[in-house]
Amino acid sequence: GQIIFSKTRSDGSVKVQRAPILAGKIYEDYLTLCYNLRHGNYGIPERGKDYQLPLYISRKKKSIKLHVASATEAQKQHPGKSIRPDKDYFIKFQVDRKDLSSGSGEVELWVTPEILPITGTIKDVVFFGDLWGDLIERRILDPNRIFSIPDNIKNRISYISL
Repeated sequence: GQIIFSKTRSDGSVKVQRAPILAGKIYEDYLTLCYNLRHGNYGIPERGKDYQLPLYISRKKKSIKLHVASATEAQKQHPGKSIRPDKDYFIKFQVDRKDLSSGSGEVELWVTPEILPITGTIKDVVFFGDLWGDLIERRILDPNRIFSIPDNIKNRISYISL
């Protein structure tokens, strides 16, 4: 197999590069990396520790450095009452600036012990400055309702196989 990198240039042309998928090599993008972090594939986060995690989004970027703040660092960064610096983790990392249209590429997150994001900031976003987001509500969905389609719509859809 192969990995295909595609980039659209400002003139509208598309540059395509192909690279072979090598056996035994880890290929993770940002989403996969976050999923694996959340599900403990890199172990339980330790305060004050730096992690070099595998990332394969370009030929240049092979890993990402993620810093889990110490208890003292977390206490200094404590932004509000929904954060519990004694239990929640403050994480900092830097991504390719182009991926986030950011001058610095810096990202700061507060996550629960289960690595669920509570609040986060992307630093220095072009035209906007710092962008932040907060988790307002978390609901556990009924798995039987996630993929249910109302009968009146189900009858009009011919291309979905249920």
